[in-house]
Amino acid sequence: MAKIAERVGDKRMLKLIRTFLTAGVLEEGLVNPVDEGTPQGCPLSPVLSNIVLDEFDQELEGRGLRFARYAEIATTVCL
Repeated sequence: MAKIAERVGDKRMLKLIRTFLTAGVLEEGLVNPVDEGTPQGCPLSPVLSNIVLDEFDQELEGRGLRFARYAEIATTVCL
């Protein structure tokens, strides 16, 4: 959430993101709490991964590496 708050200043949006991340998962008809990660299939998943990958991309660029990131998934290929 700290990384997200660096880029998102709207408190309502931060609250909505936190709600998504702490909503829990449905297992065998019961909602179980989660304490880490992003729910699979969550619409926030690509957005949150891009926040992390942006920092990773900058690190690769700083090392003089050429790379390509495909779509919005956590896949980076160094060339």
